[in-house]
Amino acid sequence: MGADGAVGPAGPQGDKGDTGEVGPTGATGPAGPAGPTGAAGTAVGYGREVATSVNFSTSNTNVATITGVPAGNYIVTAVTRAASSSNMNLRTVDCVLNGGTSSGQVSASTSGAQVTVTNAVNLASAGTISFQCKASGTGGTFSASKITAVQVTSLG
Repeated sequence: MGADGAVGPAGPQGDKGDTGEVGPTGATGPAGPAGPTGAAGTAVGYGREVATSVNFSTSNTNVATITGVPAGNYIVTAVTRAASSSNMNLRTVDCVLNGGTSSGQVSASTSGAQVTVTNAVNLASAGTISFQCKASGTGGTFSASKITAVQVTSLG
């Protein structure tokens, strides 16, 4: 047989072939960075203003309450005006929230004195938040009492 001849020119490109099968899923990539902090949620507040006066007592007496408060954490502020019925009856007044230890204390004369108490209150179950006051003697009134409670996520 004789020697091979020279290679001829390339022929035209053939038709496109069929698509092959899908390959296996690749490994999961690393987690992305944390997103920005979301907007604060809606606060829930409760309040009550008491139009009637409460006479001085030497034991804690409710001067303002909020009932039907859901379980949770609250920042509570309460205020009352304490006035003695006579300058001869100067009284020391002490007020607390929910029977707690945080209190406001003033000396009440006939011109009156404002008592304000702010404290954190945790209600383990739904209930009442109360503002209680007592005086070193009788002969006066607590009036214009107000109490507000704003629910917060946690207490520090």
